[in-house]
Amino acid sequence: MSVGLYDFVMVATRNQAYLTDRYTPKGVAYFADYPWYLLVLFGINVIGVMAALIVSLWNRRAAMWLALVSGAADVVLLLVTIVFRDRFAAIGAGLTLQDIAICVGIFVLAEYFRRLAMRDGQPQR
Repeated sequence: MSVGLYDFVMVATRNQAYLTDRYTPKGVAYFADYPWYLLVLFGINVIGVMAALIVSLWNRRAAMWLALVSGAADVVLLLVTIVFRDRFAAIGAGLTLQDIAICVGIFVLAEYFRRLAMRDGQPQR
């Protein structure tokens, strides 16, 4: 997730050196025109899951909710970018499938936190 956080900062600041090193010219153009609302979803996703990992040290129920919010933001981000921004053509199927796998992993993490919370006797609301 720390790589995702770094990627978010580089995309949000439109760091050309990072973008040209990591992406094709189509990918660089894709992120050069990245709207603010997608950056918000991207930020919620990466910051939410990082917060969930930290919060899980003392409150697994809260960590579960943070992971769920992060995963939901990621689902919306993926849907919008795949359907409306031609993500596959811009950054490729490989990176898109990797991001989908990470999204699934976030929901698995949320379920793990839910089970830990139940084991610890934290009520589910």
